[in-house]
This record gives sequence, structure tokens and C-alpha cells, in this order.
Amino acid sequence: QGYQRKNRLSITIDPVEGSSEDTANIFTDVVQHVMASSDGYEAISDAFKGCLTTGMSFLSPYLDYRSDPVSGDIRFHRDDWNAVIMDPFFTKRDLSDCGFIARRKYLSRTEVLSLLPEKEDVIMNLPWGSRDDKFTYMPYARQWGMQKLLNYTEYWRTKWVMKNVLVDMQTGETKEWDGDKKRLELYKQVFPQVQVVKKPVRTVELGIICEGELLYYGKDPAGLDDYPFVPFLAIFEPSYDLFTWKVQSLVRIVRDPQIELNKRRSKMVDMIDSQLNSGWIAKTGAVSNPTSLYKSGQGQVVFLKPEAQMADIQRLQAPDIPQGMFQLEAEFEKDIMEIAGVNSELFGMAENDKIETAGVLSKMRQSAGLVNLQDLFDGLRESQKLLGRKVLQLIQKNYSAEKIQAITK
Repeated sequence: QGYQRKNRLSITIDPVEGSSEDTANIFTDVVQHVMASSDGYEAISDAFKGCLTTGMSFLSPYLDYRSDPVSGDIRFHRDDWNAVIMDPFFTKRDLSDCGFIARRKYLSRTEVLSLLPEKEDVIMNLPWGSRDDKFTYMPYARQWGMQKLLNYTEYWRTKWVMKNVLVDMQTGETKEWDGDKKRLELYKQVFPQVQVVKKPVRTVELGIICEGELLYYGKDPAGLDDYPFVPFLAIFEPSYDLFTWKVQSLVRIVRDPQIELNKRRSKMVDMIDSQLNSGWIAKTGAVSNPTSLYKSGQGQVVFLKPEAQMADIQRLQAPDIPQGMFQLEAEFEKDIMEIAGVNSELFGMAENDKIETAGVLSKMRQSAGLVNLQDLFDGLRESQKLLGRKVLQLIQKNYSAEKIQAITK
């Protein structure tokens, strides 16, 4: 994540299929404004850090109407793994085959009211602190009723519907038709080369449940018509059925060698502690106070009886730490580095003692060391691309021409 923060990539909009380059440049300026004003790139870095630690995190753009009540401002919300429940059989990073996603937040009553002002009567009468045994790994869920917060749950579900699609028989271009039948007949008269066909189209419906009360169910109010979530996944193996192996983090794959390393270090520390008081061999009745033989620490005194001889008591010498323990510890540390796919060059340390290593050579070694981690950065770029597409759709659906002009001059 440190490398990602030092080498952040910006989001740009490029024209395709003969689209206007000027329009793409305008959209690029607007997207850059959104990412800068809403700390979008910092949110991407935080989401990437979350997936490296826990295996999965989510970033979702949304519209905030508090500053701009007309068009709204695009903001970013990061969700950790414990705040989201999703279809366990999804196999694609873009969530195109994900059947459902549920997300929970714990909000104050006034905050819920700001999101759904038309439901004021229902929201003001909702109880707080009810326990439904869902999202139990969230930190708020472990302190039920302590914060006086309402559990606010969003449930997104995929649905396939039949829609009219316009097909230009000359160019092959297609476009969904959202108007009524009367306007469609007029459109066909003006453009006779256009035909209308029925096509199954994927859509997403949203349900909002607060403290067990259904407050909204219907289309996405932002007009995205898709999941707003962009998943950030570290190690993603969709062929597995269990999330234990399907989604993993870098922390998960180095846990086993770290456990073995901790065991050896604990044994070495125990050997060092035992050298302070390794025990005694004493003849019965030779010591005035036998409990003094069990004391540990520095400066302890053992008193002998007058008739005892010095040979009647002997200290047991604790064994030294075997040199093989240090070599084994170094091997475990090396295993952790190799399993994680990193080398010493990535930390700015040469593999040998030649301090005069050329800077160009060190940079090439660092680039070669990142080959093992390329899958992580490819997944990050794909997630950032998906995020850029959703931000662009929100701009097209919601931003007015005046707002675009104010941003881009």
C-alpha cells in the first residue's frame, strides 16, 4: 500500500467508437474535480489497504445533496468486510453475476431523517437498540442499545426485465428506450432505419430497512441502475466455494509461518529467563530456609546451616540457546517474505553487503520484485476503472449543464 500511495494513477475518460474528444476531456476535468474535492484517491488507497489486511473492502460513490440540493455532490463511502453481506457465489470483480448485496450502517435518528425526509412520521417513532442478529461482526453490533443508533440496512437485488431496445440497422448501434409508446412511434417515423427489439436487461432494485421497518423499495434514486459498490479484493480465487479460500489477504497467507516463528521466539525467551534462576541441587537439611531456593531475580541470598558444606548445594546451569534456533528463526522470517511475494530490495536494502550498488540496478530489482505482487495491482486498477465508470454515470445522470460549466469553465 505504500507503493500504491507513491504511485497513484488518475482516472481519465477516453473517447471510443468515434465519440467526441472534447466531450471526453470535459468529463475528465469533472471527474478530476470530483476526486479532488471528495478525497477520492485517498479513499481508493484506504480501500486498497483494507483489502490487503482483511482480503475485501468496498468503495461506493453516492450523491450528497446537503451542499448542492439540485445536482448533488459525488462523495465516497468505504465499507469494510463486516458491514456487507453479499452473494457468496459471485465470480466476477464487477459484480455482474452477484445476486444481492446488503449493507448496514448505524446512524442517528436525525441522520436517517436527512436521508428519507418524506418518512419523518415513521422514522420518529422507530425504536432504537433492537437486536436482529445480523452483521454481528460490526463493532456497533457488539454494544446493542449503548449508542442510541438506528440500524440502517440497504438491500440491493439484481432483476432482469424486458425492455425496448433501438437498433440502427445501418450502423449496428443499440440504445435502450426509456420513453413511452407514443414518442417511440414518432421516433420510428423520423428514423425509419431504426428497429425496435425486445431484450432482457439487467437492473438493480433497492430496499431500505431501518430497525425492521421497510422505508423504501424501488429503483436506485441516483439513477445508476447498478450496484454502487466497487469491490477491492486482494487474493481472489472464484473457483473455491468457501470464503476461507475464495477471498484472502496478505495477512492470511503469512499467518502460519508467523505462528511458527512466534513459537520459536517464545522458547528462546524462556531459555533466557531460565538462566536467571535455573534451579539448585541441595542436600536435605543443608539450607536454613528451603523457600529461598525457589526465589528468582537478582541479588537473592541462600543461607546454609552451620554444619553444611559448600558442596551440599550446587546451582544448575541452564543450557545456552542452540545456534540452530537462530538459523531456524531466520528461515521463518525468510519464508514470510517469500510467501508474501516481497524481497529486501523493496525495502531499500540490498541483498548483499555491497553498499555501492547502482541506483538504476536497485530500481530494476525493485521492479522485478513487484512481479509477484502484480496481481494485486492489476486488481486495484480494475477496481479503479469500475469506480471511474460509476462516477461518470452519476455525472451524466445527475449533474446539470450549469454545474458542468461551473466546474470546467
